[in-house]
Amino acid sequence: MSKTMAMRHQMMQCYNFYTKKPIDSHAVEVGPGNVVALADVDAGLCIADILGNFSVHDDVYMAKWVTIHGISYRSDMFLVVAVSQEGQPVFCRIRHILLLAAKPYLVVEQWLTNDFDRHNYAFCVQRDQSGIISILGAESILDYYPLSIKESFASDNNHLYLVMRHKPWY
Repeated sequence: MSKTMAMRHQMMQCYNFYTKKPIDSHAVEVGPGNVVALADVDAGLCIADILGNFSVHDDVYMAKWVTIHGISYRSDMFLVVAVSQEGQPVFCRIRHILLLAAKPYLVVEQWLTNDFDRHNYAFCVQRDQSGIISILGAESILDYYPLSIKESFASDNNHLYLVMRHKPWY
């Protein structure tokens, strides 16, 4: 009985993730954090410009983590947010998690995807020097599964890698 219920629950979660159902308040759990002025946040001016109706003197709640439909997101995790014209994933690093009007938003910075390393079976990435900042709602994430960055242990290899479990854009 319990295995059948677990499988049905997992299938329902997959269905909810891929149908992009709107996120209700019961699906979101917000962790501890602080109320801060946007002026005190790094890239606060850029965030205020993107939001439009906020100034750098407005207060926002900055959470340490947020859980959406059972998936936890924290700062310094990576997400796939788009696919380039060449078919390469576009990765973004989560810088901050903001709560605005009771909805979670992820402040992310875009990283460059260099290539796919077949030996490590991972995407080789590097920080984008342009520092492109954007704000994502939870509904606009292409793949809900967060990634973490790995370094090579070889002394002659200083690349950073992101390993994906699957390709969600096929």
